[in-house]
Amino acid sequence: MAFDKGTGYAASETGVDIYSELATAYVPPDDVPSECVILDKHQQELMQTWASTIIPGASPWPAAGDIDSVGYIDQNLSRAPRLRPLVFGLVAGAEAAAMSEYGGSFTEVPMADRVAVMKALEKERPTAFRLVMELIYEAYYRDPSVLKIVELQTGFRTRLAVDGFATPKYDSEVMTLLAEMGEKPSLVREAGK
Repeated sequence: MAFDKGTGYAASETGVDIYSELATAYVPPDDVPSECVILDKHQQELMQTWASTIIPGASPWPAAGDIDSVGYIDQNLSRAPRLRPLVFGLVAGAEAAAMSEYGGSFTEVPMADRVAVMKALEKERPTAFRLVMELIYEAYYRDPSVLKIVELQTGFRTRLAVDGFATPKYDSEVMTLLAEMGEKPSLVREAGK
């Protein structure tokens, strides 16, 4: 999980410890169903727009709304129901602010207006904002298409530590050299001498 209690966001606006809740809500990478069960259609559309505002697409990178970040958020909410009021409140706040300040739905106003709404909500509801942002980043950087781009552009294989890799067969010559290195005297003197 992307959540670390050291970030200072443990206590939420509703008094719920989001980290304790998310600790029980692990969503395996291949366990995001095609349909949301918690977020309604309007909430899904708003969260998709929100995700694409947080991480906009730039070729070859997809926008976060173009991958299943909304499904990932929904699955976390289905497994951690005490977090739902935070996300529902953030969605309602985004819609209300967009309507009152810019005269349209959050999903319809221009990017600059969405950013302004999000900045205001980040100050007003910091825990909810951080929760959704981290879930979006977590969904994004575990998406297979994004991981493929990371590997193609950097050579870094994010799954290597988890999946492991084949090691070469035992080489007695290399092992002998390593053993000899271990037997050589240390050229470092001890502190204070």
